[in-house]
Amino acid sequence: MIRTLFATTAIATLLATGALAQTTTAPAQQAPAAETTAPVPRA
Repeated sequence: MIRTLFATTAIATLLATGALAQTTTAPAQQAPAAETTAPVPRA
């Protein structure tokens, strides 16, 4: 019974730490580079 309790606790801990590792903050957005584009001619 103790073995089952330890195994269940270990699995729950691994799942919890895996979920924490996947929740990262989004990287900061960079300012868009200045681009000059030619207008598209309409037919």
